Amino acid sequence: MNPWLRPYDDLADDRSLASNMEHVPATVGQLSQRSASLASLELEHFLNEIFLSTPNTLAIARKILNRARLHIETVYSDAAAYREKMFDYRPDSFSVLPMCLTGLAGVGKSALLKALKRSLDVVSYVDVGMGYKTVIRPCIYFPVCSHGSVSNVTRSIVAQFIDPAVEHAAHDRPSTPHESRRPTGYSMNSQEAAKWLAFRDGTGVILLDELQFITHSETANTLATKVIYATGYIGPPLVFASNYDMVVRIQRRGQQDRDRLLTDPAVLRPDSLYHTDDVESWQRYLRACVTVSGDALAPDFDYFFEEIHHMSYGLRRKTVTLLSLAYGIAREHSRNTATIKDLRDAYSSQNFSTHRLDVEALRNIDANGGRNPRARIDGNSSSSLICPFPEAQADTFVRQVAELGRQTLDLSNKATLSAYSPKERSEYKASGGVVETAADEKKKRKAPTTRRPKKAGELIAGTRDLLNSGSRRKPTMK
Repeated sequence: MNPWLRPYDDLADDRSLASNMEHVPATVGQLSQRSASLASLELEHFLNEIFLSTPNTLAIARKILNRARLHIETVYSDAAAYREKMFDYRPDSFSVLPMCLTGLAGVGKSALLKALKRSLDVVSYVDVGMGYKTVIRPCIYFPVCSHGSVSNVTRSIVAQFIDPAVEHAAHDRPSTPHESRRPTGYSMNSQEAAKWLAFRDGTGVILLDELQFITHSETANTLATKVIYATGYIGPPLVFASNYDMVVRIQRRGQQDRDRLLTDPAVLRPDSLYHTDDVESWQRYLRACVTVSGDALAPDFDYFFEEIHHMSYGLRRKTVTLLSLAYGIAREHSRNTATIKDLRDAYSSQNFSTHRLDVEALRNIDANGGRNPRARIDGNSSSSLICPFPEAQADTFVRQVAELGRQTLDLSNKATLSAYSPKERSEYKASGGVVETAADEKKKRKAPTTRRPKKAGELIAGTRDLLNSGSRRKPTMK
């Protein structure tokens, strides 16, 4: 049995993989003892910790693990081969092309990579003979953020291999001078040090997260491309995560870059309401949110799973923000449990306005068959909302039909509500319904405050009349 494959053997089936990846924190307690704003923030923190697998996340995680396993099988055949390559390892450049993990902002790309890292984050050791035990570090997870240069990124990756406690436990004998040096003391640059350390520690995959933050320019892509190449040349298969707009920027580069960097994409999509498995995953997630919240969220929230999906587009970040805002609204009204009415108020609130614009733009894109009818909708760039890798036409058509059907149903509901008597409307509203009839919307509209400016002739005539009256009108108190 190949000891370097042991971490992957433990995740051989989807059930064990899901069990290791999923994380539901303990129930948050004593929220009612805190101020409304602090309690809302604490609830948001706990809800952000939830990770439950979906069919999409499991498929992507399995794809990543298969790449890592193939790399380990190819490079680490036995202990003798490992000792032979230990100080003279030269990895092939891009033995496996990088994998691009992309999706909408807030869909859960970082959460997926962190969950995969958590499932592989079990440090073990291999006896390679000659009294030497080497550590197995199956996965390196690194959020790029703003590191400024390629060398800064590779140096930061090298630093992740330096763990004094792990290094000390890996040796049954004192370290040789060569082994005890830190990578920055080697007569090699940071990229070469990263190559050697990745081989030494049996690393099967490198997860590069938040690539879009490597540069804050809307057009620059050279630095991001260099970082991908430099990290890919370290040796283990590379997975880099980025939002749609960064992928679009890379697509503008030459054909040689597109062929190497974008030919194996994995698109993480939010749960939809058009597939049974997705619906079950979405309901399970809402139930987990209710459980973690204690009594902060009403227990019937999963009953309104379609409406909550409609408000958040199934995006985890927007859902968490929506739920925490709803709880804050409930606390402001001296209640300790948020209901569906609070959720509707949160969706219409100013604090959720940016998310609301995104959700409405995404639904508009679905209704138009995956196309943005305008270059920008409410300030949202189409490149950040439309997947740069076209999906199957059948899937696009399903979403288009479903969204158009939902819009038709909304119009029908508004027409029905407008026909209600005042008593029926008040009863419906008291039961938690939202009454938005055309008459109600008209009442909410403010009368225009601007008036037509006076013409010169009118001003002259008014002045003449005032002088002829012989007295000035006294101001009246209102």
